[in-house]
Amino acid sequence: MNNGGFDQYFLNLTNIGQYHPEETISYLEKISAPNVLELYKEALTKKDQGIDVLSEIDEKYYKTEEDLEQLILDYVKTFR
Repeated sequence: MNNGGFDQYFLNLTNIGQYHPEETISYLEKISAPNVLELYKEALTKKDQGIDVLSEIDEKYYKTEEDLEQLILDYVKTFR
């Protein structure tokens, strides 16, 4: 999502057969990213409404205070 937004995220993962929304939801819960989780769920429900709708969700995502990279690193450090 950091590179290309939700539209690119869904397109790329679907094309390579790696589209597993249940796992993504689980991982966002595990790393404690509630804001990104809500945006992801919103994007899931609206992904077929077109790039303009997803771009609006992208804007909210880029404004969130949650740093996914740091949350992932913190999770790995805690549970390695």
